[in-house]
Amino acid sequence: MKTIKTKTSTLNSLALDWAVATLQGFTVKLNPMGFSSGSQSGFWIWEDKANGKMLLIGDNYSPSTNWNDGGDILDIEGISVNFEAGIWTARTVNDIEADGKTLLVAAMRSYVTDKLGEYIELPDLLSVA
Repeated sequence: MKTIKTKTSTLNSLALDWAVATLQGFTVKLNPMGFSSGSQSGFWIWEDKANGKMLLIGDNYSPSTNWNDGGDILDIEGISVNFEAGIWTARTVNDIEADGKTLLVAAMRSYVTDKLGEYIELPDLLSVA
């Protein structure tokens, strides 16, 4: 699979959720059920074990939009947030800041930047996400 280098401060939607899933240590697979198109195609958190997680990234798992997926990360990582002039800013305990239109986007961008740096390699399929 081809990859592209992307600035973490600009990650959105599926690309941001994919980056967080990999940081959380989840096994991420592309189309593990063989669907190459349609609503079930895409990147999945896929644990090949009994009762393992099987979550479609961006749908069943979306820390950039869903508090059930992203909220605990703020607490565990000690991410603080501020809202000013219509922009959310999140800061990690290592003073890594990131902005976003929503609190969770800003927080997940700061988390990914803190852990992986200003640029990451991600699958090129996510470059349009």
